[in-house]
Amino acid sequence: MLLLFTIILMTMPAVALAAHFASRLLRLNASALAVESDHQSLQPADAERYRPMLRLLSSDDLQLAGGALATTLRRERIQIFRDYLRCITKDYGRLLSAVRAAMVSSQMDRPDLAAALYRYQFSFAYALCRIELSLTLYRFGVGAVDCSGLVNALAHLRSEALVLAPSQAPAN
Repeated sequence: MLLLFTIILMTMPAVALAAHFASRLLRLNASALAVESDHQSLQPADAERYRPMLRLLSSDDLQLAGGALATTLRRERIQIFRDYLRCITKDYGRLLSAVRAAMVSSQMDRPDLAAALYRYQFSFAYALCRIELSLTLYRFGVGAVDCSGLVNALAHLRSEALVLAPSQAPAN
């Protein structure tokens, strides 16, 4: 009986993490499906827009503030960071949708790109879960949050989308 209880107790966090990861994948798909794909969806997803995320949770400012001010500053910055995460997830979904639409209307079949898109989506969702876990720990003063993987993933997908975009222009 104790063994069964231990097994159940140990599998609960794994199931919770798997459900969280699945919800992130579904969120990416939902944002990709909710947006009508056109060339304008490539424009707002510039990775430079998210560069402030890289330094937003820097501990340098918090060390200078100290005490209650540091706690308030940490809480406010976490909220801003979460807003950035929502935006980058939506932009990534838009780009994903634009690349899928470009693949569908392309004259050339690209199974390699389709497989790469699934890998990109999986990697993005994994990085998002990892960042959310790090953010939860950071809230309590443990560790740091590195979001460079998300920003780089967005930049990489945008470059893929821009490579496909010229093939979508109507011939004169």
